[in-house]
Formats: sequence, structure tokens, C-alpha cells
Amino acid sequence: RCRYGIGYSDIAVGKRKSIYRRLFRRLGIRIFYRAACRRCRGGMVRRQDAIFDFWNKDLFSVLYLSGIIVNPTHQGKGISSSLLGMVMEDFNPQFLAARTQSPVMYESIMRSCKQVYPNVKCSPPADIVEAGRFVAQDKLGMSTYDPESMLGVGTYGNCLYGKEPVSKTDTVEHWFKETINLQRGDAMIVIG
Repeated sequence: RCRYGIGYSDIAVGKRKSIYRRLFRRLGIRIFYRAACRRCRGGMVRRQDAIFDFWNKDLFSVLYLSGIIVNPTHQGKGISSSLLGMVMEDFNPQFLAARTQSPVMYESIMRSCKQVYPNVKCSPPADIVEAGRFVAQDKLGMSTYDPESMLGVGTYGNCLYGKEPVSKTDTVEHWFKETINLQRGDAMIVIG
């Protein structure tokens, strides 16, 4: 459930959905999404949970992916990318943002946005630097955040993953290995 006791996935379609969507945009609140479950011999299997925060700043809005969990048997099937696309369409923010150590999450955001920063090819423009600073320092309290590299050194204190996530793209995988020290707990703010 979200802070106000309303999960976006709990809302009926139609006029009521539209009213709540406007409320979410205006207040800048947390959205909880639970994907459909399916029955199996062991009971219910949840395919995905995701939490988004929607923040408004003077000149821009940010949809922040706070967290996403996909059942391992369903990973790699485009579930996260589909969800990101659906939520982006519903809320139409100027920016999609996430804090991550994972090249897989980075690629998922790449599929949902026209341009993603930081990236291998170029430095982030001024509006992206400001959005990254807003997310990292104002909203997440990352004291070691560097706006130019969009990296927080030692943010998590260690690696969050039992098994290191591996990108399907050699360029992204190589860049992440050069940029992020997982053992130190580095994290990247990704803005698309």
C-alpha cells in the first residue's frame, strides 16, 4: 500500500482511475503496483511488485522507480519494461529516474526512454544534472553523490545482489564494471 492507503493497482478503471491519477500527480505520492498473480500447486505465485514515487519540482516532474521485484522464473520476459512503459504513459512525467547497481535495470530504463543518462557516449545536459541532483540529494539524501558522473560512492555500503546482475549488452556490461564498484556499494542515479 502507498502512504495514503491507496494502491494504484487497487483503483477501478474509468472516471475513478482518472481522479486518482490526477491526485497522485498533484500530491507527489507513492504508487504501489502488484502484477497479476497466478495459481500453481504451491499456491499463488506473484510475478512482480513495483513501487514508484512521483515528485513535482518547479520546472519538471520525476517518476522515480523505488524498487521492482520480478519472480526469477519470469525474469527476462520484458515484464519490467512493460510495466515501466505503462506507468510512464499513465503519468507522463518529464523524467523517469532510478537508483541502481544493476546493468539489467539500466537496460530496462533504456527500453522505456528515448535517451538515458549517464551513458557511454556523452555527458548529461544541465536539466538532467539538475534532475539527478534533485533525486539524489533532495529526495534520497545521497551525501556522496557526484552530479557530473551521476554516481554515489558507497551509497549502499556493499553489493545488494547475491548473484551479480549481468547485462545482455557488452557495452553496458563493460561500462558498469568500469564505473560501479559493487563491493563498495556504489549506486548510479539513472535518468531517462
